[in-house]
Amino acid sequence: MQLKRLTLKEIDFQDETYLLQPIPCQTPPQDLVASIKRVGILHPPLVDEADRGRYRIISGRNRLLAAHKLHFTSCDCRVLPTGSTPLETFSLLLEEKITFTPPTAIEQAIFFKKIGAWLDLDDAARRFLPLLGLEVHPSQAQKLLRLNNLEEVIQEALHDGFLDPKVAWELEKLPFFDRMALFEIMMNLKLSVGNQKKITLISREVAVRNKTTIASFLADAECQEILNSPDLNPPQKTSHFMVWLQKKQFPRFTQAEQEFRDFCRTLHLPPGAAVQHAPFFEKDEITLTLTFKNREELLKNLPHLDLATNNE
Repeated sequence: MQLKRLTLKEIDFQDETYLLQPIPCQTPPQDLVASIKRVGILHPPLVDEADRGRYRIISGRNRLLAAHKLHFTSCDCRVLPTGSTPLETFSLLLEEKITFTPPTAIEQAIFFKKIGAWLDLDDAARRFLPLLGLEVHPSQAQKLLRLNNLEEVIQEALHDGFLDPKVAWELEKLPFFDRMALFEIMMNLKLSVGNQKKITLISREVAVRNKTTIASFLADAECQEILNSPDLNPPQKTSHFMVWLQKKQFPRFTQAEQEFRDFCRTLHLPPGAAVQHAPFFEKDEITLTLTFKNREELLKNLPHLDLATNNE
């Protein structure tokens, strides 16, 4: 490998042969730009020569973009020896990614898609999955490849860490309109990983039960009223939406909960009294709990207990 001073005009920024990002980055991170402005490029980018006098980026695209933004005319690059095979080049690319920033799930998916042009999937799994800390099995590589089926906007959210990989795999199984309906809610409400998983599971369960699509289920007027309310901020919308979702998942339980709350409101219990039903109303048992600060308060409220027993 040779260290060579190249002009930025010799770098082909449009070539995506070795690009693992779902959407090419055009703007380098500000902290990287600031660092290179202070001390220069400490770790030279890795390139190979595509045609005479033209070089493709293997790794270090952001560093080169930062150099371009800072109006550098040239920079040192590590140039692969002429005649390096695609397999050798992709192996170096993955090693570079692991060294600096562990590749995201979508970067891993794109890597296996591209390496598939040069290497059998079984061989690729045996060779590269251990480097990623993943189980060495072709099914694991096939699972990663499925992420390439997702729309670019979903891939980008996955790459940027806004979408959980496990949720992404579940979304990939769904029809387009169902997938996009769920994804839009996740992004608009900035849902946590737990809530992303929850709405995917519940929406699919309710849609199957009602013999409808997830998109149709989420188009419910009450749901849309919550999501589009101008009076609620995102956390409030999330709270209201999750309550609505639970009602749809457990309609009888929700009705029983409301009836129980109505019943409790008819009781004239002393302060510190609480009434609880059995979990999920599996039994008819009801628990009455009385809490007093001290003995004097207990003695003071004892007469009220007789009144409470007269409730119908």
